[in-house]
Amino acid sequence: MGTFVVETNAQFPSDIDLLWDAMRKAIILTEQWYENRQLSH
Repeated sequence: MGTFVVETNAQFPSDIDLLWDAMRKAIILTEQWYENRQLSH
């Protein structure tokens, strides 16, 4: 098995990026929860 190296511009996550991702996911999950509640009532 061989190996190789590829140069890339990797962007490491910063605190603000992680916070933004968490907020975005929370909004998506809240929307899905709300839509499911509307369908069941």
